[in-house]
Parts: sequence; structure tokens; C-alpha cells
Amino acid sequence: MLLRIWSLANCKDNGWVLKIIGEGELENDLVDFIADNNLSPSVSIMKPTSNIIEEYRSASVFCLTSIMEGFGLVLVEAMANSTPCISFDVPSGPADIIDDNISGFLINDDDIDVYVQKLEALCHDDQLRLNFSRRAYLKSKRFSDESVYEAFRSIFQTAP
Repeated sequence: MLLRIWSLANCKDNGWVLKIIGEGELENDLVDFIADNNLSPSVSIMKPTSNIIEEYRSASVFCLTSIMEGFGLVLVEAMANSTPCISFDVPSGPADIIDDNISGFLINDDDIDVYVQKLEALCHDDQLRLNFSRRAYLKSKRFSDESVYEAFRSIFQTAP
């Protein structure tokens, strides 16, 4: 789905590159889609890395296109590294992490046209990316070890 969105977005026409990091059983399908849609100049498939933090830090936008998601740790990781995020608003997950139009974009499930529009907005608006970046970092603090510890501590201290 991300490649389909990327093929429709004009970001690739303005020098943006989509990095897909990882590997899996659908990798050949991705390579074929990239070739069939002439996306090779703007899409890079990279092997898994042990230095994913550097990838988050160098990214301008993090795109999540899952159709089902539990707690999206990848979103928190990206936001903790000041990377603006865009995600489908699938049940249980992204809406607990991203504040729509504040720290990123939440797109109604499977609304590819709006996803493309919001991705293009992020690609073309430096100030929007900067604002989301700052707010994403602040929002990620809610999920820090210290915050989670304090929340649990508070629960256990008030338990009968």
C-alpha cells in the first residue's frame, strides 16, 4: 500500500526518496511493483539495520500504512527521534500515539487519496514538518520509561 501511495504522490518528482528498511516474504513483490511503476529512482529497499535510530533521525517523515496495528512502537520510536509521522487511523494504536494535525497525521482507514494529500503536504512544507517534529518529540515523552514507571507506581500506590 505504501508503494501505491508513493506512486501517486508527487514527492518523488521533487527529489524525495522513499526508504523501506527490512526484508520479508513479500520483498520480491515490492521489487516488481517498483520496476513495473518506474519507481526505482525514488525508492530504496534496504536490509535491516542495527542502527535504526540513525535512520529515524535522518528521516524527514515516517509513514505507517498498516491495516491492523496494536501499540505502534515504531511510531513512538520515530517520534522520540523527532520524526513526523503519518498513519492510517486503524483500531487500537496510532490514535493513542499521534495527535492528528498536531504531532502528525492520522488518515481514515484505507483513504489513500487523503494519505497522498497529507504526505504531499509534509513533503512540501518545511515549517509543518518542523512543527510536527517538535510536537512528536514532546508527545513521545508520554511513553518514556520514566513516564510509564510513574504511571504504574501511581496505580500501585493507590491500590487498596
